[in-house]
Amino acid sequence: MQRGIIETILGAIVLTIAFVFGFYVWQSKEGHGQHYDYHINVSFERIDGLTNGADVKIGGVKIGYIHDITVDPEFFDVNLHMRLDSRYRIPIDSSASITSDGLLSDKFIALKIGNSKDMIANQGTLDNSETVVAFEELIARALFLLSNDSR
Repeated sequence: MQRGIIETILGAIVLTIAFVFGFYVWQSKEGHGQHYDYHINVSFERIDGLTNGADVKIGGVKIGYIHDITVDPEFFDVNLHMRLDSRYRIPIDSSASITSDGLLSDKFIALKIGNSKDMIANQGTLDNSETVVAFEELIARALFLLSNDSR
């Protein structure tokens, strides 16, 4: 009887710790508890490897995340809906590009800030984007060029 009570209490403690850890991970990944209420949209031709929840950075510092990814049914561009820290306002002449810190690291959006005094409104669209070239495509091009040179 005594052993069953101890096992039940330990099980409850383990479940509580797991719940707290899970809540912390969920909160930090989605940006809950922070002021990510400045929403901006940007379109790309392709976003190879970029996913929901990916970081949005300025100069390597995270200022937001990608909330949603959709495809425009008319033009087939990929639309990213970003949630940014409300302390930062992005000038309208800024640009966005998809990059990563290394070959095996996750991809993120890098914002290059422009010089305009006019800022993108909340729910506005960032018009300047640089489409990513897939690493696999670069390798295929290089192999194609090498095979043509050897003839």
